Amino acid sequence: LGWPIDGPVDIVANGQRIGRGDIVRIGEELGIRLRGGFACNE
Repeated sequence: LGWPIDGPVDIVANGQRIGRGDIVRIGEELGIRLRGGFACNE
């Protein structure tokens, strides 16, 4: 990835931050563990 996988990351959709999470390693793959609530505005 080019950066450490420990610590929180922003989850962004359509240019808006919609949540926070942690990058986790699951075997050989990476995933996101959700940390906070998500807010969606329509």
